[in-house]
Amino acid sequence: MRLMITALLLAAANPVFAQSAPVATVAEPDAARLAAATRLIEVIMPLALRDQMIEQTASAMVANVGNAVMGSPQMVAAFEKEPRARPIFERYMTKVADDTRTMMRDMMPDMIIVMKRYYARQLTVPQLNEVHDFYATPTGQKFALAAAGVMSDAEYGRLMQTTMAKMMERTPEQAKALNDELKALGPAAASK
Repeated sequence: MRLMITALLLAAANPVFAQSAPVATVAEPDAARLAAATRLIEVIMPLALRDQMIEQTASAMVANVGNAVMGSPQMVAAFEKEPRARPIFERYMTKVADDTRTMMRDMMPDMIIVMKRYYARQLTVPQLNEVHDFYATPTGQKFALAAAGVMSDAEYGRLMQTTMAKMMERTPEQAKALNDELKALGPAAASK
């Protein structure tokens, strides 16, 4: 059972769910570039399609990771030993999926701002306009929707399952190393 809990905690800490890199200071983007980047984002991620994109991305991401975790040999063996654990973990994965959708919806306005500012710092106004012109075409619009759905592709799902299975193979070793290192701190470290 401890292995299952550790596996889910490591899966939840996966970069798919969270990134915790230090935040660097960034330059203020040029106003003209920011205006062009704003125009670009409005065509790449139209307001009317953002919820659909979030749902598509979150559902695929959580399903792929969930299937990989729940179908890993370690979890299958653990469920064989304790079948009552499966519905508990299934409820947990459902909650993770719901929380992921909510988090993505909540962070969308800030994400849009960050994307505009990023593109404004990376591309010139002519480049931003050229990309905008592409995304304004039917092919560009189709590409934008397809890009949002890449994680729901069956081939991507198989890749995620294979990747997660490899990660799960290392989970006991990593959990033991973490536990050993924490134990080595001893009681003195806990009282500081």
